[in-house]
Amino acid sequence: MAGLRRWAMLGGLTGAVCALGLVIARFVGVTSVSDTIGLVSAALGAASFAVSLVPAAESAPAARLPRLATPEDGSPTPSAQGMSLSVPLSGSPLTGQQHLVAQLLANVRKPDGRVHVLSGMGGMGKTSIAAEVARQAAGKSVRVWWIPATDRATVRHGLLSLAEQTGVDPALIERARSGRVSGADLVWRHLATLRRPWLLVLDNADDASVFGESTLSGPAGRGWLRRPGGGTLLLTSRLVDPNAWGLPVHSHPVSPLTPEQGAQALICLAPAAGTRQEAIDLAVRLGCVPLALHVAGTYLASPGARIDSFPAYREGLDDRFMAVQRRSSAPHRNARTSVIMTWEMSLDQLETEGCPQARPLLRLMSCFAGATPIPVSLLDEETITRHLPGIRVPEDVDTGVRALLRVGLVQADRGDRENDRPATFLVHPLVAETSRAHLHDSVHAGPTQMAALALLKAATESLDPRLPSDWPPLSRLRPHVLAVLAQLPGDLLPTGIAAANRVAWGLACAGSLPTAEDVLRHVLRLAEQLPRPHLEVVRATYALGHTLRAQGRFHEAQEALRRALERAAATQPPSADGTTVTPDRGVFLLRPRSRLLELERRFAPVPFNEPSDDDGPGSRPGPPVLARPGPPESALATEVRFELAAVLFALGDFAGAETAYEAVRMTCRASHGEDHEFTIAAQHELATVLRARGAFDRAETEFRVVSDTCAHKYGANHPFTLTARHNHAGVLQVLGRLSQAESELTEVLRVATRTAGAEHPSTLAHRHELAGIWFERGEAERAEQELGRVVAVRRRLLGADHPSTLASRHNLAAVRGSLGRRAVAAADLPRVRTSLVDLAGEHHPDTLAARNTLCFLLLASGSCDQALAGFRALSADRAAVLGPDHPSTLTTRHNLAAALLETGDRVRAAAEFRAVSDARSRVLGPRHPAAANSRAAWELLGDPADRTTPT
Repeated sequence: MAGLRRWAMLGGLTGAVCALGLVIARFVGVTSVSDTIGLVSAALGAASFAVSLVPAAESAPAARLPRLATPEDGSPTPSAQGMSLSVPLSGSPLTGQQHLVAQLLANVRKPDGRVHVLSGMGGMGKTSIAAEVARQAAGKSVRVWWIPATDRATVRHGLLSLAEQTGVDPALIERARSGRVSGADLVWRHLATLRRPWLLVLDNADDASVFGESTLSGPAGRGWLRRPGGGTLLLTSRLVDPNAWGLPVHSHPVSPLTPEQGAQALICLAPAAGTRQEAIDLAVRLGCVPLALHVAGTYLASPGARIDSFPAYREGLDDRFMAVQRRSSAPHRNARTSVIMTWEMSLDQLETEGCPQARPLLRLMSCFAGATPIPVSLLDEETITRHLPGIRVPEDVDTGVRALLRVGLVQADRGDRENDRPATFLVHPLVAETSRAHLHDSVHAGPTQMAALALLKAATESLDPRLPSDWPPLSRLRPHVLAVLAQLPGDLLPTGIAAANRVAWGLACAGSLPTAEDVLRHVLRLAEQLPRPHLEVVRATYALGHTLRAQGRFHEAQEALRRALERAAATQPPSADGTTVTPDRGVFLLRPRSRLLELERRFAPVPFNEPSDDDGPGSRPGPPVLARPGPPESALATEVRFELAAVLFALGDFAGAETAYEAVRMTCRASHGEDHEFTIAAQHELATVLRARGAFDRAETEFRVVSDTCAHKYGANHPFTLTARHNHAGVLQVLGRLSQAESELTEVLRVATRTAGAEHPSTLAHRHELAGIWFERGEAERAEQELGRVVAVRRRLLGADHPSTLASRHNLAAVRGSLGRRAVAAADLPRVRTSLVDLAGEHHPDTLAARNTLCFLLLASGSCDQALAGFRALSADRAAVLGPDHPSTLTTRHNLAAALLETGDRVRAAAEFRAVSDARSRVLGPRHPAAANSRAAWELLGDPADRTTPT
């Protein structure tokens, strides 16, 4: 039986492709779908064995990607994911609310398990109270975090940043950001484990729905809002009804100050403006609203103020009352009118002082999201000067902003200061809200909105969604883009949608897939008001399809891409001015977010247009010119067709994917020519599908043609050429032509190491695949050592749960199992399988491959009955997903026969070995090593009717 056990464990060692590969999406940062000739929709490589080694789930570098600028110390570019959770700067000393501060600090010391809410109308100082509580708590060694709760995406982003900054496993954060696990569950479970006291402030939570639709159910809360457990959760909100939250809360109403407290606030700010009684009279006139008191006191204390006393300020309010009241359309008219008049008088004073630009600048800044930091970089002086009436020269912008800061209408948020200028500005939400209301009925509305839009257009166009260094600024622009977009008339909407599309691409590339989806769905809702489809709407629909596909929601992605294709056909190019509009550079997503793009730039290869000894006679120097003939919408439609085919591939509809790619290739060949990038890309993708279907002879021919075409068009050293050669080697390996495969891949690895470096993602993919060839040639120890090195590098650079790392971890476990080190292999493989289920689903081919290996290890360790049951179930699942004659299905059937033999059922084992031998001979050829393995096992057992035990 020893000989038979060997056949059971190693039989089918040279089986065919077992997995589609985890990376169905293309490499992040590709400049167009046509660049897929340098990428692999399925995994790079082709080896799978009885133990189901999986290909390298990764793609080679895309061309024309700029290098990434990294800090001088070599540290990676900061992630887009983290956000500042610091307490904001205070606008003025807190007056009259010390009792609330004391109550809340008492709860911080001894949490009562309830959510605490500071509630009241705008301008009452809720944020100031919360900030004071946070500062005093931080001084007593309490961990404090501050998150704006202005919208759902910001809440999600902030809470995940909290988890990231307090030590949660980065792999779990990655899963939560990409929507594969519940981020809310992850964060609140983590907060419950913290021993040190903590305080979390969610500021400006004026809409309970931002915490998720399921928030308002159950006493413990759901969604992103939960009972705090071991810490204190403090909200500031205009919602005064405690039942609005749907879970136990302790509401702390924030009312106007008393006249005495209001007078004290004024005197603290402007001690020389009058007597206490005069301060009391002014405070009463202002409704004792803290925001109005702050603006008035700051005005009175400003140098050169035209009005310099409490009585004079009160008279000025009376003079302007009717005008301001007519302009106010917000609720709470009396209280808010008092507040409005305070900043109208401040603006009047600035105009008198020779700073009229302050008023248009406040209108402009109020167009952006209130209570949300406005980056200094957004307020580009040249753009404002060109588009905003009242700004004559760029220097007016700096002068006007400084004046607004001086009178307290704008605050400088926390940040690094350079040349005495803060990193961000903050406009109080009530100031922004009422200024927008005034602007709505003003002749200045159109020019101001156009200026805000021009700023966002310039800011987003200066950023590249593919660059990790640009992800943080794109993320910070998200609320401002959405705020401005909501105000735009229809004729300006397409320009706003273009800015939102760029933000969404950046979020998606950074791994914030649910947030990107939210932005795109919001955009598409607004786009319904357009009279006809616009190119930017097509791009948004296309991007939504990408984002859904990256989240594994393939049927939804398919529907979105079909809508994009319909809209692309109905969209006319904007060619009235003779210009052409090319589609956005296709930013193709990995699931989950990886650092591959960052690595692409950190380890960017030398230019591939340098001639070398490796270039064949058909190569040519110089970068390839990737022309896009035809109208722009036809190119975009072609990209959508590529993606639709990729979705079919992801769904396991190989026949449909083959038909789709063949149709795309024929269309591209007729429209653009045989060697156009689109045509080559379609041929490469078609070869990938053929390989997945088990049509290896056809796949080998297609990959060989693509390799030759790329070498002639781009040069022998170009990433496209190397990728095509890599995949050609993979098919040669499956066909049993191991010497040819090893020779081809060794040469590819040599060139990639020289040009890209030993740790570049593409080089690691080549090393991964070469280890598989060594294993097939019987050099298991050598394969184990190389896979161990690849796993170590991929863990360090990409993370433990990146698809490429999982592929190498799986293969390493499989090789160790074949070498008899089953305990070591079995220790990691269940974790790999769990990650694969999270990543791709229970029935994805890669998950099925991991199940095959787990069953193999059970069989090798003597758990034959468990292994037999597992192989039977897996055989049925693989047949359903891949087809009954797919090489991976036959691999599992071979192992099923081995399990039958181990349990003593020789008759069924022999019959199964014979059936698998016949199928493998038919599919792979009678001389293929896999067919030879099954045939040898059957011959060793003899005819099933012969009950004689072989020697």
